[in-house]
Amino acid sequence: MIALAQSPFAAKPPDGNVSIEPVEPYAFWAVERALFPGESVKFTVAVAEEGSANGKSFALEGTPTVHFLDPDTLWLSADDNASDPNNPSFEALNNGDEPLEETVQVYAVWIEQIDPRAGDGEGGAPEPETIDGSGYGLAYTDRPNFTWNYPGTRMQFADGETVIDFTVTAAANGAALDMNLYDITGETAWVITDNPNGVNRIGGTVKSDSVGQGNRHE
Repeated sequence: MIALAQSPFAAKPPDGNVSIEPVEPYAFWAVERALFPGESVKFTVAVAEEGSANGKSFALEGTPTVHFLDPDTLWLSADDNASDPNNPSFEALNNGDEPLEETVQVYAVWIEQIDPRAGDGEGGAPEPETIDGSGYGLAYTDRPNFTWNYPGTRMQFADGETVIDFTVTAAANGAALDMNLYDITGETAWVITDNPNGVNRIGGTVKSDSVGQGNRHE
């Protein structure tokens, strides 16, 4: 059989980070593609302790809170955040067989810093303004779909000379996958020549003097 094996040195998606502050209180980051089995990415939200917006000064009120919007098994806390609660970090790990999509939210509130002298006149001090902020992270996994093509003769010959051409492409959730992350393997007696034709497909040839099962799997 011909099989696809994921390269153990496959490049993972880049880690993500966003920052939120009173003048820009909302930010969103999403992993650029589905995580392969065993792959993970880290996500960090930096929350400003103070800042200005609309000509007013604000300071962080309390400690940012964390909410897992679709609690399952994908997002894992990277640390207990005790040493740096204003910069919580998380890890998204694909450790299952079924597609998952989950979001983590870091929620913060900044409160206006009012000059104590503002209440010296009639009516007392004004109520301080507050700004809500959120930093979101989204990660997902998907089951890749592989498409094999044999433009010529199929693999029913085992004479050690007949060359069988093949190509294979893959997509997940409609997006083409980088086939450089995969290697082509076969039965011991099969000679497979791997000729990559681009990042989104693998082409090659196979010949053998030993009959194989003829099926393929991913």
